[in-house]
Amino acid sequence: MFCAVVDTNIMPAVVQPTDGTSCQILVDDLYRGRGHLYIGGQLRREVKHNQQHAQWLSVGIARGWIKSVDDAEVDGQEEQVKVNPSLSSDDPHIIALAQVAGARLLVSQDGDLVKDFKNKDFLDQPRGKVFPLQGQSSSIRRFLQRSQLCTRQALALPENT
Repeated sequence: MFCAVVDTNIMPAVVQPTDGTSCQILVDDLYRGRGHLYIGGQLRREVKHNQQHAQWLSVGIARGWIKSVDDAEVDGQEEQVKVNPSLSSDDPHIIALAQVAGARLLVSQDGDLVKDFKNKDFLDQPRGKVFPLQGQSSSIRRFLQRSQLCTRQALALPENT
């Protein structure tokens, strides 16, 4: 089971993945119930600016492969992330969402965000991992089957209503 947060910079490749790409493997597993994406706070507001992404988000929440996290809780956590001197990226909302949701998989191409996501100061027990956007399909599938891509908290979140 994987628990992931998708940065807006890679959202088009997840919403409309190209056959044979790593994002297609991620989405196939998502649709088969092998993982969840999480949305909340500033990320939800960013995604809603694109009508196609917003529609995909609504369908995903309704079908249960996207889990909605309370915006106010994520926004509150974001304020704490912002004041951490270890922060390198301009995406504290992504880190905050992962912390609140218990997601430990990031899908992004943003180098500074990747650095923050892997930083033990932000995500620990288990540490944040980054989804491989390139590689052999068999190794990507093995990566997604790792047990350390969610916290127990993420696995215990209630289903969307």
